[in-house]
Amino acid sequence: PRYFTTYNGAGYLTEWVSFTDPGRVAIIDLQNHVVTESITTDFGAENIIAHQGKLYVSNNFTNTVSVIDPVNKKVIKTIEVGDSPGEFLIDSQNMLWVICAGAYQAEDGVLVQLDPAKSDDESANSILKTVELNANVSSKAAINKAKDKIFYYKGSSVYAVNTSDTEGPTSAVFTESKVSSFYGIGIDPETDILYMTDSKSFAGNGTVYQYSLAGVAMDDFEVGVGPNSFVFR
Repeated sequence: PRYFTTYNGAGYLTEWVSFTDPGRVAIIDLQNHVVTESITTDFGAENIIAHQGKLYVSNNFTNTVSVIDPVNKKVIKTIEVGDSPGEFLIDSQNMLWVICAGAYQAEDGVLVQLDPAKSDDESANSILKTVELNANVSSKAAINKAKDKIFYYKGSSVYAVNTSDTEGPTSAVFTESKVSSFYGIGIDPETDILYMTDSKSFAGNGTVYQYSLAGVAMDDFEVGVGPNSFVFR
């Protein structure tokens, strides 16, 4: 199991299955806690998001995003993006973004903006634009409260891209000298506080760091082993 979302009363769980078999999305009956059926995607089914009546799955072992019709329970479109797609974000115009880490040591990570209105048409080009990041990056990202600036990281450095940008940043917003590599990222949608995690190589408890979106350090505190993501409620 990898990532989970709910839509219209059902649960949807992505599964890698194996490194040699296609991934899948398990559909879960949330009342009886059983898997009712599954939908085969591309290899390495990773992040999943429900948006405007469709489910989107990033297939991390490939360069594709699978679009699923949850009513007919099948993949209706496969979109080619960048290598190793990961987390999805929704911007202020309700467009969908996916961050792609890039091929191994190829320094070709990208942010891809997708138009959900094109998801019903297999022949339509769903890609609005691709922002080259000129580096291998994490497949995790976060968006600010105004939903017009995307933050991502590589190693101990955090970068930002405006959703109106057509080119990647030339420098980091900040670099944290206390960590060798961040492991997770999140932005509180009410306060715009940026949260970053340090797993400390899973050798013990991790650390969470708080920053302003300008990169000013605010606080840090110890958490459990392997902190990797955030949910704000």
